[in-house]
Amino acid sequence: MRDDLSTLTREELEREVRYWRAQSLLLAEDFGGLRAQLASHADEVETLRAQLLSYAQDLNREYQLVRQRTGEIERLLVATVGALANSIEARDPYTRGHTDRVSRVTLAFCSRLGWKREQLSIARMGALLHDIGKIGVPDAILRKPGRLSPAEYEQMKQHPQIGAQILQGIDALVPAIPFVLSHHERWDGKGYPQGLAGREIPIEGRILAIVDAFDAMTSTRVYRAPLAMEAAMAEIVRCSGTQFDPELVPVFERLFADGLIHQALESELTLELYVV
Repeated sequence: MRDDLSTLTREELEREVRYWRAQSLLLAEDFGGLRAQLASHADEVETLRAQLLSYAQDLNREYQLVRQRTGEIERLLVATVGALANSIEARDPYTRGHTDRVSRVTLAFCSRLGWKREQLSIARMGALLHDIGKIGVPDAILRKPGRLSPAEYEQMKQHPQIGAQILQGIDALVPAIPFVLSHHERWDGKGYPQGLAGREIPIEGRILAIVDAFDAMTSTRVYRAPLAMEAAMAEIVRCSGTQFDPELVPVFERLFADGLIHQALESELTLELYVV
């Protein structure tokens, strides 16, 4: 449109008005089309949102079913592991209840170390099965009412490797092998079966070495009376840096001081008690 309308004739002015009226109508049509497109996209977005919501609900239902099935499988596996552990203790009356106590304290210990649910589940399996290799030890040695001879002790020392070999054939229990194979290793390298030292020893073995020794000292043996828990704890501390991991011992000591070892031994053994 011209800037100076006063110089236009009436005919020219009418022509200008008609031109801009047509432009306005075109713009209105374009705007109407754009609004329709936006409305169409809004419908598409709403449809997509509804589909995603439906998919999320279906996924959640599937997840709950899988979780339920996983829980059932885990309970069955725990029952099977418990039966295996009981079969060991049936052959070795001097350590009856040992695997159950070790499992309870191991869960409390690993929870204090910040382990998550899946790790705790493996820890429970490993603790319950840490002596499974004793199945391969002759009864004459396993049931001997007294100290073992050097030759008998050498045979007894084979049980971690036997246990590891047993678990190697069960996929679900393979993650528990480090507990079974390494719980008699020592921080100073004087343990067995591999003679590993320091951080060469898997942390599972370093954890279980402490718990296993603590329970052994506080349990009755045919050749000695049990130590009081305080005395056993003092012995664990004394052997820190030689037999036991010097970084894990203070954690175990605090666990004892906080009363959580007593609590673990007196409570029902469930993962939920320890899952953060």
